[in-house]
Amino acid sequence: MSLYYMPYSIDIPGFGTNEKNIKDLIVNTLVVEWPLSLKKIHHILKKRYKVSVSYQAIHKALKELSEKRIILKNKLEYSLNPEWIKNLKEFSTNLEEMYAENNSLIGKKLKEGENMQSFTFDSLANLDRFLMHQVEKFLTNDKFKDLPCYSYWKFEWWPLFISRAEYKILTKILNPARVHLAVNDNSAIAKFCANFYEKVGIKSKINIDLENEFDFVIIDDLVIQIYTPKKLINKISSAFDKIDNLDQMDMGEINKLFEEENEINVILMKNRTVANILSERVANYFKK
Repeated sequence: MSLYYMPYSIDIPGFGTNEKNIKDLIVNTLVVEWPLSLKKIHHILKKRYKVSVSYQAIHKALKELSEKRIILKNKLEYSLNPEWIKNLKEFSTNLEEMYAENNSLIGKKLKEGENMQSFTFDSLANLDRFLMHQVEKFLTNDKFKDLPCYSYWKFEWWPLFISRAEYKILTKILNPARVHLAVNDNSAIAKFCANFYEKVGIKSKINIDLENEFDFVIIDDLVIQIYTPKKLINKISSAFDKIDNLDQMDMGEINKLFEEENEINVILMKNRTVANILSERVANYFKK
């Protein structure tokens, strides 16, 4: 998808699409590892994303990305263009500022017991973008460094998809020990994610069943309730249960689940009573 912002155009890989094309996958690959040769890129797309694609198709995609100045070629290896990354960052910042002025979701303070708001996201991937914004807004800001945070999820997956920029956000969380994460799942993926969080100082426990119909995040008196369709929950459960270790994981299949179009409803409110009740349910498991 391309969004145009003067004086340059910004191509955002995979944004708003259910299935990434070859150029999107190349950019996503170069986000994690660089520089890479055509041969190495072909190997990664085939192994990591289970994509059957010819060298000629990858060469064509690399040529188009080079023409758009999204990537740079040095001898026989490719990497992302730092200037494109800078422009993308500036575009994102400007877009967020514009939406903050008119969007009730971003930057608006909710009053106690009032202005309960509901939102619908069309995929887990887009939900994650919103949640990462909340993490950055409340947990890396010195103004909120002492606010407690409790959350509960049927599944955990962030560390599977996290970018370098998002990883930096997590490492910038102030007083990470105040963050408590309880997860219902007990799969190999859940164990991997729990270990990841523990390494950045976040308290995490798996195999916790609160018998909730919704996942939630509590930051002080801010309550975020997430309602994921039962059908999607079953698909994730089936995919995760098949994995005994991460070497068996098909990232292409997992990625499709999180990009798949689904109606995910979110309720956002400030309510001290609800926040205390839900926080205590999670906190009890960390007292044991």
